[in-house]
Parts: sequence; C-alpha cells; structure tokens
Amino acid sequence: MNLSKITATRFIRLGQSGSWAEDCFRDGIIRLGFSSGTPEVLELAKKCKWEQVKNYWLAKDHSPQVASSYTNQMRAFFEDDGSTLWITIRNQYLYYGIAQAGVPIPYDKDPDKSKLSSFKKMSQSGWKNRDVNGKFLTIDKLSGRLTKVGGFQGTICSIKEPVANYLMLRIQGKINPAIEKTETLKLALQKQIIGLVRDLTWHDFETLVELIFSNSGWRRVAKTGGSKELVDIELENPITKDSAFVQVKSSTTQKQFDSYVNKMKASPYTRMFYVYHTGQAALLTDEENISVFNVDQIAELVLSNGLIDWVIDRSK
Repeated sequence: MNLSKITATRFIRLGQSGSWAEDCFRDGIIRLGFSSGTPEVLELAKKCKWEQVKNYWLAKDHSPQVASSYTNQMRAFFEDDGSTLWITIRNQYLYYGIAQAGVPIPYDKDPDKSKLSSFKKMSQSGWKNRDVNGKFLTIDKLSGRLTKVGGFQGTICSIKEPVANYLMLRIQGKINPAIEKTETLKLALQKQIIGLVRDLTWHDFETLVELIFSNSGWRRVAKTGGSKELVDIELENPITKDSAFVQVKSSTTQKQFDSYVNKMKASPYTRMFYVYHTGQAALLTDEENISVFNVDQIAELVLSNGLIDWVIDRSK
C-alpha cells in the first residue's frame, strides 16, 4: 500500500452500526449510503452539482444543517481520487485502506432496495487491520485522540493533524512504547472522568463549563445561570473583544440544538458554544461560529486544564 500520495485521512462508518463492514472487508470495497445509488442522486453527484444534492435533502424535510452535512460527506466520498486514507473501526480493530479513483457504482446486492447505496473498489491491498510489522491495530492500544472517532454518529468525518500523522506512524510501526502506554493510561483516565462528569449536579456541571472557558482565556461578563432564555454563560474575549454565549445542557437533541442555532443567528453575539454531556446523537452544524462540545471533549478539557481534582471533589 502506497501511503506517500495520501493527502487526506477520513473515518467512514460502513453502514448503520457498521453493519456493512464485514461484507466490505470480504469484497474489498468501500460503501456509502445517503441514497447515493439512486439515479437522481448519483447523476447529480457525478457532475459535482452539490448545491442540487443539498436541495434534494432539503426536499426530504431535513434541516439546512443536516442537508449540508449529508452533502459534504457525500462529496468527500465521490471526489476521492485515491489520495484519501479511509479508516473504520470494527470489533475492536482499526481498519484502513485506499479506494480506487473513479465514480462510485450503485450497489445492487442489497435486498432493501428502498435504501440504495453506492461503492468503490479498494486498492489491491484492500482493508487492513495490521501495521507493516504484522501487529494488529487494536483500539485499546491506540491513542484516544484517534479511536474517539468511533463515537462519531455520522458516516464520514475528517481526521486532522496531528492525529492523522500519529496514525501514519502507527501503520508504519513507528511509535514509542512509552508514548503508547501513556496514551492508553490517558484514555482510561478520560473514560473515568466522563462518568464523574455525568454524575455532577446540573449546577456543578455548569460551573465546570465556566471554569474551562475561563482557563481558556474567555472572561465571564454576566452571572452564570439565571433566567435568560438564550444565555447560560455570557463571555467576552479580552483580546479580540468577541462576544459569545454558552448554552449548557445535561441532555439534549438535534431539534433542541437547531432551535438555539436559529436564536443565535438573531442575537447580537458573534459566537455560540453548546455544551452537553448526554444526547441521542452527535449534533450537526456547518456554522463556523458555533461550536459543540460533548462529554468526550469535556473530559479532555478537564484533563488538559488541570480540573480533575475539582471534578473528583464535587463527585464525593
């Protein structure tokens, strides 16, 4: 497998809950849903008419955020010219491979014709779950920065540097054992923090969020909580003078999140941070000035901001 021409690294979920993975591994293919095998969608995607693809999803009663997300994921798949390293996680292993360049082909082996999909053939190497030395890439021995993509609720997401570089090193069998052990311990600690965070009272969770932003350079300009409908925490960046608000939820849904996105657009704030620790799925948005933090990211920030003792104390 030639990794020298790789320009992008992306995670792909092969079917709902990975249900297509075994067939893809066996047949040496990579497969995408999103009705990408239907004549209408396939023709638009082949011609790179992505705005019309987005309109297709809007016509299916999806929100603009979801329609954009679906379209962007399809675009990453269709426009891959063989320079993307694709990864997926199945049965506690990380698999990787390179798809052949070319237009995806409708998948005609699916008995459920109401959900037509498409596929590309993989390179001759197919899907692999071992490094160049023959060592299995098990997720318990990989960095949590990489394996957390397995919790992504969508289909395709990009793996950015330096995590993509870390993956390349692991594939080539070039990782410091001490780093590997430390990363494993860090991941285990973050998992414990997740449980503690979810056990916090709502007031303590909101205070924790405020501490994280304060440690990150944001300055609170209004009292935490209160009766404001839109704002839980109001912030200002003392350097850029950007104004922002944080909406904190113990649990939430995409519908509730979308309502706050719409409210934010009509507000005087330049940024919105939406923070939650329990939800039905990953929240989707293409708005650059809106950031979403789930419990996994909060656990990382607790660790990086030195707040673990605070969390432990509040959990006693």
